[in-house]
Amino acid sequence: RGEVSTTLSAPVGYDSNALLEVNPVGMNAGARGSFVGAEGTLTLRLRGQAWEAFVGYDGDYRSSSGFGSLLWHSLEAGTAWQGRTTRLELAWLGVQLVAPDYAQDEWLGTGPRTSASLALTPRMRLRVEAGTQLRRTDRNTQGYSHVSLSAPYLVGTTFTFGLGSQSAWLGQAPFATSPAWQRHRLMAFASLATKPWAVWAGPFVGLRNTNSAYAGQFGALVGIERAFGWGIGLKASLDVTAEWGAAEAGRADRTEGTFAVVWRGAAASKQPLRNDDDDLTPAVQPRGVRFRLRAPHAQVVRLIGSFDGWGDGLLMQRVPRQSGLWQVWLTQPPCGPLRYRFLIDDVPATPANAPRYVADGFGGRDGEIEIPEPRCFKKETIKGVSSQSAGSF
Repeated sequence: RGEVSTTLSAPVGYDSNALLEVNPVGMNAGARGSFVGAEGTLTLRLRGQAWEAFVGYDGDYRSSSGFGSLLWHSLEAGTAWQGRTTRLELAWLGVQLVAPDYAQDEWLGTGPRTSASLALTPRMRLRVEAGTQLRRTDRNTQGYSHVSLSAPYLVGTTFTFGLGSQSAWLGQAPFATSPAWQRHRLMAFASLATKPWAVWAGPFVGLRNTNSAYAGQFGALVGIERAFGWGIGLKASLDVTAEWGAAEAGRADRTEGTFAVVWRGAAASKQPLRNDDDDLTPAVQPRGVRFRLRAPHAQVVRLIGSFDGWGDGLLMQRVPRQSGLWQVWLTQPPCGPLRYRFLIDDVPATPANAPRYVADGFGGRDGEIEIPEPRCFKKETIKGVSSQSAGSF
């Protein structure tokens, strides 16, 4: 099936070190000021049973009286394979940054990127990513070009619990590295998402190397987002970095605060939402509502929805002798419309064969089913919901 997703945002904020990433070889730093900008992403995906092909664009433009204009954008194309416990990606990435109002700097980089993700347990995943980037940096005011080869990497783990997740990562900045300028960062990251709010925080420590001199770094990234209708949301974030050491310590000190209006949109070809397998349609029966999903390579599948306030939801079970079929019964469904979706190995998935679909406020869609009387329970009579094994039903 084909899918398209996009985000658009209009940020305003203040950056105390806007050009740190522009030319790491020359260590431009210190340009500061308030800014307005525009950011956007567009991703196209073609998904099969266990594979997908994708192409994506990411652009960020900022304008300020303090540091002029900056344009950073990237284009990536690749393919991925999803196994029972493993996901592999292979892609080619091209990036460009232009800062015409500050030393007329420009750099262009391109190279391959590969990543692997392995499910160690149902709630823990290991991810390893590595790549190579050949980059040319032009300093037009000084009349020279510098070519460097960098090797960005990322290795870490992600833990998921309830509504949130925790991560720990060690990595090298992918777009600001060269043999003479390197930055390694160890980050612990926690996020919590419960509609319509999303909150995240990530303290970190790091090490920067400039011409064999070192400086230590520490800081944090925090943010909050509130979703409204039609995919529109408001987002605020703060990025703080401080340094100490011999490598011109303080050149990478940075405080950036941003407030943005965000719009997220998503669409998918209609065919995959209507599967020929009628067993995937929610079935209202005397014992409750039966929900089914086909996910042959999944390890853990959950049903989440409005029936418990978008909490932990219900753990689904494999149906015996049915390849890749998962099932769960909602034994005390509430009266009225019930919105739901699936979590496949902690990744949200729009349900197939839902009676109807409604926007989820984050650019995606939830399934919705109407539970008629007398098959439903009024809220004051519900004592809880339960997950039951599929058995041979």
